[in-house]
Formats: sequence, structure tokens, C-alpha cells
Amino acid sequence: MKYPMQRSANGRRVTVFSTAALLVVFIAALQLRADEPYARARDYDLQHSRIGLRFDLGQKKVLGDVTHSVSILRDGIAKISFDSVGLTIQSVTVNKSAAKFETTADKLIVSLPGAARAGDKFEVAIRYEGKPTKGMYFILPDKDYPDRPRQIWTQGESEDTRYYLPTYDYPNDRLTTETILTVPASWITVSNGKLISVSDGGKSLKTWTWRESVPSSTYLTTVVAGEFDEAKDSWRGMPVTYYAPKGRGDRLPVNYGRTPAMIDLFSKKLGVDYPWEKYAQVMVDDFVAGGMENSSATTNTSSSLNHPKIAAELYTDEDGLISHELGHQWFGDLVTCKDWGDIWLNEGFATFMENVWTEAHYGKDQADYERWEGARQWFGEGNLFNKPIVRHDFDDSSEFDGNAYTKGGWVLTMLRYQLGEDAFYRGLKHYLEVNRGKNVVTADLVKAMEESSHNNVDQFFSQWLYGAGAPKFDLSYSYDNDKHQVALTVKQTQKVEGRVGTFRVPVDLEITTSSGPKLYDITVSKAEQVFTFPSDSA
Repeated sequence: MKYPMQRSANGRRVTVFSTAALLVVFIAALQLRADEPYARARDYDLQHSRIGLRFDLGQKKVLGDVTHSVSILRDGIAKISFDSVGLTIQSVTVNKSAAKFETTADKLIVSLPGAARAGDKFEVAIRYEGKPTKGMYFILPDKDYPDRPRQIWTQGESEDTRYYLPTYDYPNDRLTTETILTVPASWITVSNGKLISVSDGGKSLKTWTWRESVPSSTYLTTVVAGEFDEAKDSWRGMPVTYYAPKGRGDRLPVNYGRTPAMIDLFSKKLGVDYPWEKYAQVMVDDFVAGGMENSSATTNTSSSLNHPKIAAELYTDEDGLISHELGHQWFGDLVTCKDWGDIWLNEGFATFMENVWTEAHYGKDQADYERWEGARQWFGEGNLFNKPIVRHDFDDSSEFDGNAYTKGGWVLTMLRYQLGEDAFYRGLKHYLEVNRGKNVVTADLVKAMEESSHNNVDQFFSQWLYGAGAPKFDLSYSYDNDKHQVALTVKQTQKVEGRVGTFRVPVDLEITTSSGPKLYDITVSKAEQVFTFPSDSA
């Protein structure tokens, strides 16, 4: 996910948690929830959901029928629960027989026919309706915007799918989906996976059926429906599609036409081809974020649709959003964090992939500038310095911060530097392959990097992921005429307290004299160190 975009002081657009920006203030405005920092214990495995939705536009109401295919994980389970907030449950059946159920403020609890055994399978069908206050949004014409295109869209991350769909709403499970959407005949819909059919839904309606055969977590489930223009593209024969609110279709190619090149670059760099059946990007009005990486079908803000006359001036801005969400299709969707405490495995990698595209397409200088700007703004956010990247002491989605995004991306850049280009990307390929379709924690990345590179990265991860802060250096030097030697004194001046320690970091040092520059590799590992170098002059 990327957060809302704003204009910087010089008039250019910046993305709030891109490599080049860090503004935590938007967290509160978005009101995301992540109430459960640790992964849940599960009673069942949610394997497939068949989701049928209709809509009452006048009441901004969803009318739903969902059938969950579940497999019990432990003996003795007599009831199973689904996350559900603000939904009226009309009926529940288990294996086509009426079932007893009860609801609480945030749960639907369903009684099974008896105490189940591990491996028992059930089909739980739920009919419901509701007026979602989160998770699903109705964007309709009003007195201020009478010509606004009609839209319905969802936003599940962190735990908001439960507001429009009773389901298992935590990332540590994965399922396939069939999504059946009945909407006005003139509308277009987008959801996860392949479009299977569009049929007559009666009464000037059409029914669209989408099927996702690759499992992913429920917060990545997406529903978009409304009045849109469509532009079609492809990558190696795979559909790549772009959607804009009706009347803005001319803005799609100039802003989003570089997507196939990004898919190609990322597939080659990572050694793992794009993993989904299609890639759609839907630009919606009034989106609550900059973008959201739903598996195979990203939702982005319509403010990314710059007018064709000025789009060329803003390529790098929109490319940051597009490449970030695309990077998530590997890091976040194909491989997903097990709990929110490891969200950097999603967001840090997506931020890193932004920079991969920038470096390949716009050059190393631009990539270096974006990294520098990200670091500058991170150091300016004092409330982040004393917090480690991997942590579980958070609420109200405060884990979606500049540590997970900007610092997380920087950590991967440093790991790439320390291991070397080839070893680093071999490690990422191995990480993606062994964890494909799984939920992961940071230890899984450590294991994959060590198995592929045969380097011990424990100390690196200990200080950068589980420790907090960053080194701050104070430098001074002297020159010895007799020895023709420069003595460089390096002091680490960060305050050592809590999770902030003394760092061990390799540093490239350049010394320039009358005979020209010379480059040295040093490792700073103490609070104060002196390094000496031969030099023909001061």
C-alpha cells in the first residue's frame, strides 16, 4: 500500500511513503486498523470463498451471499467464527443444512453439526446485508459533483474486509476466490483473477464472474465496479489492463503505459516471473490511499491520472506509485507477511522495487537522489529513530510507518551492497521460490539469504531489523607529514539507549589529494575509531 499524495513545496507531487518521502500524519487520517499484532491461532483453514454481491446504490448497501470452504485444523472444534462488523446475518447453512449462529460486535460464530476432527471439511454458506462504514465505499453523484462517475470499490488492508464480507480477516491464511458481481449493465467490474464470464443479470443488470486460482490473503480481496474507461495492454501475452473513471480514459496510456516494461524488469531481476493470471490497475476517485496491491488487481488513486499535456513532466512521480504496487505482487501477495509486525517484508520490499525501476529507467543518479531524500526525511522523523523495524508494540496501524517503508527499503539496499549484486538477487529468488504461496516472518528471509549466499547475516538483521536507529558519524582528520599519512577519527554520536546500539557498518571512503582521489573500504564497528591511510599530501 502507498499513502495519499500531495504536492511538495516546489510543486511536484510526492508519495507519502515512497523512497522519497515520509509523513506519518496520514496514518491517523486513514484510520486503518491492525488490532492484532501477532498472528492468530487458527481453528480452520479457509481454502476457497465463493462471493456473490449485489448493491443497493440508493442505500449504499451490499447484499451478499458467500460460501466458505473450510478444513478443520484441530480435533474437538464445535464452533467456528468469522470476522464480521456491522453486517446483518440473515441465514447460515453448513453443508447445505441450516446452522445455528450467533453474532457479536465483531464476530459471526457458527455451530458445526458436532465436534469436528482435524481434516473435516465444511461448506459454510452465509447470506447477509449491510451498509459498510469501512472496507467498501460508494462514490456517487451528489449536488456538488452531479456528473461524478458512479463507483464502488473496496479497501481491505489492514483488517477492513470484515466490514463488507464475513470472513477470516487476518493475513496468516490464504484462499482462492470466485467473485460474482451483479451490477448495472453499463458498468465495468474488476476483481481478483481471470474474468470467466459476463452474463445477463436481469432488470438492466449484468453479472460478472471472476476466478482467482492462486491463493492469497483475504485483505487482498478486491471488488471494483462502476463507470470506467478501459485500456488494454499485454506482457508476454498476459492481459495488462488499465481503468479510469469514465471520461478520463485518454490519460491511461501516457501515465500507465510503462507497466509492461516494469513487469519485465522485475521478472528478470528477481528470477521469478510475474505470478498472477493478469495485471489490472483501476484508478478510482476518493481513494483512501495512494494505491493498494490487491492480488492481480491493484487499486490506485485517480489523482495519478495526470493530464496528457503535463504527464511527461511527472513520469517519475507516478512511476513510484506504479512500481511500488507492482513490486507488491511478489512481495506482499505471492509471499505475504504472517503478522503485521513483519509488515516491512511487504512495504520495505515494495519501496526497494520502486528504486530498482528508477535506477534501470532513469539512471543511478536519480535512484541515489531518491534514496538520499528518503534517508533525509527519515532522520527528520524523530519518533521513528528509537523503534525497530520488526516490532509488535503498536495499535491503530502505527506499524505502517517510515521504518517499514523507507528504512525497510534502505536496509535491502544495504544488504544488496554487502552481499553483492549476484548473491543478493540469488537470495531474493530463493526466498520467493521456497516461500511461494506462504506467509512469512523475517526469519524466513534470513534463512533464504544464508542458504543462497552462504553468508551469515544474523548480525546485519540484528542491528537493522530488530535493533533501532542508525549510526550518526562525527569525522575529523589529521595529516602526518613525516609518515605521509592521514589519520581519520570516526565517532558514532547516536545516543545508545533502548534498542539503539553501536553499529557495525562497511563504509566506502574517498580521500582526494593533489594526485587525485583514492577509494578505501573501512568497517566502522566501535563508538570511536582511528583509521590511517597513506597519502602524498594533506
